[in-house]
This record gives sequence, C-alpha cells and structure tokens, in this order.
Amino acid sequence: VTYTTLITGLDDIYARISVYPNPTSGKLNIDLPRKATIRITDMRGALLLQAESSGGNNLLDLTGFRSGIYNLEIRDDAGIHHVTVIKK
Repeated sequence: VTYTTLITGLDDIYARISVYPNPTSGKLNIDLPRKATIRITDMRGALLLQAESSGGNNLLDLTGFRSGIYNLEIRDDAGIHHVTVIKK
C-alpha cells in the first residue's frame, strides 16, 4: 500500500509525499519533493529516529524496530505531516 498525500502550503505550493510499503517488514521508502526533517516516534512519543532529507527518495531501515505502530513526522516549509507506520 502506498500513501500519497497532497499538502498545501501557505503560498499554495502543492507537494507530493509518498510512504511505502506500509506495513513494512523493515525498509521504508519516503519520497519527498523538498528538504525536510523526518522523525519516527513510538506511540508514547519517544523519538526513535531523526534524519534530514534534501528531498527525493529516502530509505529508512526499520529492521531493528519491534513489530508495532509508529508515528512518522515529516516537517518542511509547508508544515508538518504525520503518517502512521506499521512495522511487521
């Protein structure tokens, strides 16, 4: 399953963000149109991973994470976007 989200910034610039596969068994692709900060937290809010992206395709390795539900936060100039990620 691929989640694609349309985000509208204050200046009406449209950006596409894709996160796949979700659920994942380890590798998670995040396609970003611009520079962003990527954060993964557990359901209690504890920060587990943070990465800076210059845009394009980003591959995150979640193989060391336990099976469960995580919150993916993508923060860029357009705002903050949240995606629920399931790790098998």
